[in-house]
Amino acid sequence: MHRTLATLLALTFLTTAAFAQKDVPSAEQTLLQFINQHRGENDLQPLTIDPALSQAARAHAIRMSQEKGDAQHQYPNEPDLVARAAQAGAHFGSVSENIASGSFRLPDLDRSWMKSDAHRANILDPNATVVGISVIDNHGSLYIVEDFARTVAPLGLDDIEKKAQQQLSDQGIKPAEAANAKQDARKACEAQANDAPNAIAVMQWDGADFTKLSTALLQHMPQAREHTAAVGACPNKRSGEGFTTYRIAVLLY
Repeated sequence: MHRTLATLLALTFLTTAAFAQKDVPSAEQTLLQFINQHRGENDLQPLTIDPALSQAARAHAIRMSQEKGDAQHQYPNEPDLVARAAQAGAHFGSVSENIASGSFRLPDLDRSWMKSDAHRANILDPNATVVGISVIDNHGSLYIVEDFARTVAPLGLDDIEKKAQQQLSDQGIKPAEAANAKQDARKACEAQANDAPNAIAVMQWDGADFTKLSTALLQHMPQAREHTAAVGACPNKRSGEGFTTYRIAVLLY
């Protein structure tokens, strides 16, 4: 996970009852348009709004408006960014955040963020696929949160194995034909073992992007295409920390 420093502007203490909702959706849409304009100019895919991330962004924007002093990414007794996003129901392999507060025009804020290396990096993150945006407008005082993430689908073990096996097949690594190969791979995954019955090599992999699996395997064993492979998945405890990643063992025969 990576986070950024906030654009720290004037902050006014407000109560929840004071929030004005006028023009908030159009403000969030304007910020999304700015984001995707910059991404298009840099040959990056546009981001779409993720409802869970928007919920997390909204909760933090409310908290920002209730606190005195400079805007922060985390306040006392508040979950951090990873936990906020996970609690809202987001599934992600990476997450980052831009925040701002004060009286300013949205185009001016956008220009300021694009001149800041940290904020610009979040907006132009090539791995990001979605964003959650929240804008609270109280008579011209804005509280803005943008949460960026790379979404990861919550898959069952069978689906994880199918996608992983297909990724290896696409790279010329054929599936193992041994009857117990998949079961042995699952056992190796659960035990985080470095060997397995009849396998000539075992690789443990933990990640969110299946396209990187074959790259890792070929780095681990350059001659992998000369062998067959069995894939076994197991539950990943990291998902409980807020990240959704896949844990896989690959057995070569």
